[in-house]
Amino acid sequence: KIILKVKGYKGIPDFRALTDGEKATMRAGHKKTTVDHILREPTESERAKFKRNASKVSFIRGAKRPRTKIGADLRAYVEMYDQLVTDVEGGTVRDKGFADSERGVFLAAIDPTWKRLIVQTLMAALEASLLD
Repeated sequence: KIILKVKGYKGIPDFRALTDGEKATMRAGHKKTTVDHILREPTESERAKFKRNASKVSFIRGAKRPRTKIGADLRAYVEMYDQLVTDVEGGTVRDKGFADSERGVFLAAIDPTWKRLIVQTLMAALEASLLD
């Protein structure tokens, strides 16, 4: 539904046409709905350390069928994200955007599962680019 006229907006008691700026403010379709995480590329040593710590694979012997146990260390993903992130666009914490002065507060507010997903996406893209 598109809003073209409004009554009582900004203290005006009668109907009037909205300005383009007001239309953009009131229409949900004009609002940004994504949060962009900007990360630097990890160094080779950071990638190697992450690969060692991110997951553990063990094979369980003695069972009727061979079984594999895979464990993912969420802490490794969180630490990697926190090291690599340089900016976050489209997200706020306490109505403030990402800033180096509030970096710790901002990073603590981001859900660790989101951090894991972002690092997984980054690492998959880097692996794919190495294969090309």
